[in-house]
Amino acid sequence: MPTRKRSTHQRGLGWQHQQQRAALLRAHIDGTPCPCTDCGPACPCRAAGRPPGLGLPMWRDPASNVDRRPLDADHTLSRAHGGTVADRLVLSTCNRSRGDGSRSQGRDGTGAPSVAAPRRAYWSRQW
Repeated sequence: MPTRKRSTHQRGLGWQHQQQRAALLRAHIDGTPCPCTDCGPACPCRAAGRPPGLGLPMWRDPASNVDRRPLDADHTLSRAHGGTVADRLVLSTCNRSRGDGSRSQGRDGTGAPSVAAPRRAYWSRQW
């Protein structure tokens, strides 16, 4: 049996989030590049070969955006990791590709995956 899709309020994206998005849209300057740096593989900015932080231009009018969708209010620190306030606008496809940030391939200046930090040892002494 299919499950019902949870409402925006049930997902933690209720009235306050919508008000924050509206405030971000009022302050938005058309043509500002998408700030995506940690999107997943479906990111259109990555596919276009744009450097991290300088994605494709974003527009208030959804028809002008590369994905033809309205801009999303994004949490720099994802909600899954304790973020509470949406503090930037990103392209809708970038936001959905990013998810909770775990889909990121950690781009460096070349667009290649970054080297993962070494894991800490379980013991304190170096033998």
